[in-house]
Amino acid sequence: MDTQPTPQKPYQAKATVLYDGNCVFCRRQVAFLDRLSRQRLNLLNLHEHWRDYPQVSFEAAMQEMKLIDEKGKVYGGAGAVAKSLEIAYPLLKLSKLYNLPGVKWFCDMAYRLIAENRYRLMGEAECEGACGLKYR
Repeated sequence: MDTQPTPQKPYQAKATVLYDGNCVFCRRQVAFLDRLSRQRLNLLNLHEHWRDYPQVSFEAAMQEMKLIDEKGKVYGGAGAVAKSLEIAYPLLKLSKLYNLPGVKWFCDMAYRLIAENRYRLMGEAECEGACGLKYR
């Protein structure tokens, strides 16, 4: 089963997500997000595209998923997940839920724990060079 998301052209998307394309866990989560988003998100492997977004360092993007919205605002970690789900499924107001007292702290801690152990969870993708996506 191919877990690579289908990339969209940037002009169709409301935001861009940079994710670790060498991480099997990350790729599976992004593939789910791809199906949900219906091209509202431009999903890019950070190993190939991080230089296209100077406001995000490679090191920071390797620590947590990054979302860059239409205005250039950068979200990271659990905040990026909440924002990406809200963009993918506009009826969910996850950003509001995420910002409730205690919820943000819990989500950030859970995200950090998963991010730090993501290669232990499902391993590293086997591929030649970067595990890249090609535009349609």
